[in-house]
Amino acid sequence: MTITSTAFDQQLLSLSCATAMSVCEVARRMRVDTTALPARGPSVKTATSRCGLRSLKTAMRLTCAAAVIGLSTVIVIGTVLGGKDLGTVMILVLVVLGALFFAGIKLRMFIVPAVLSLVVVLASALGSENRMARIANLFDPDDASCYYTSCYQSLHGIWGLASGGVLGLGLGNSKEKYDWLPAAANDYIFAIIGEELGLIGCLVVLILFALFAVGAFHIVRRTDDTFVRIVAGSVALWIVGQAIVNIGVVLRIFPVLGVPLPFMSQGGTSLLSVLIACGVLLSCARTLPDRRPVVAAAPRPARRRQR
Repeated sequence: MTITSTAFDQQLLSLSCATAMSVCEVARRMRVDTTALPARGPSVKTATSRCGLRSLKTAMRLTCAAAVIGLSTVIVIGTVLGGKDLGTVMILVLVVLGALFFAGIKLRMFIVPAVLSLVVVLASALGSENRMARIANLFDPDDASCYYTSCYQSLHGIWGLASGGVLGLGLGNSKEKYDWLPAAANDYIFAIIGEELGLIGCLVVLILFALFAVGAFHIVRRTDDTFVRIVAGSVALWIVGQAIVNIGVVLRIFPVLGVPLPFMSQGGTSLLSVLIACGVLLSCARTLPDRRPVVAAAPRPARRRQR
């Protein structure tokens, strides 16, 4: 089963979290420090009361913004979870936590969301026999007794990677994609890449995702804008994290979650959302400050006039 209909929810959630954190950062910078005011004078009380009123209004606005963003986050994640799509829920939670991390939230504030996320994942896994069977298959990878039940897809994915060897069978020469491996063009496209292009093709794919992560985090490191930092970091965690989960599923490191491989899996919605996210990253890269040293031009020697 391929999951592409919720790809727009991931990007929308990332941008909404980035907007909320940017508003909080701007409001924090605009607050007036009342301790720097002089200690005497009749106008001090008035100025202090005005500053207090402004701080109260700012706190109320931030509280309303946080409530709206939190409610939208819960609605999006709850809707996807109601559709029994645990893999996409994990990606959404990763995007939310990444946005909070790049916004500068203290690490101790992640304890409660992490515990809640773990409880939800465990409850969802324990409440489904199919999910428990997928998890149990990870601890016995050589057992073919579940070939016709819960590990048919994962076994054929591993066999496809193994048959590719180092150089692969060649483009178009895959055997697993002909009705042997389910979702060969979607969730298990990495297995087909390994079968046709071999270990070298798989390494090239991993290097390309690593270069994408380096470029995105280069934007995060160099920017001075909080909004750009949160957006770039969230998009990087979304795409790279989803790629890691997909490749881990094919390698039987993770149970089958139904998460597509960015840029490669079949599905117009997933590809379109990823390309939009790349466009946002390029837009963020254009806002980076130019920190190259300015070299003054050497003065040209004056030409002598010929008499």
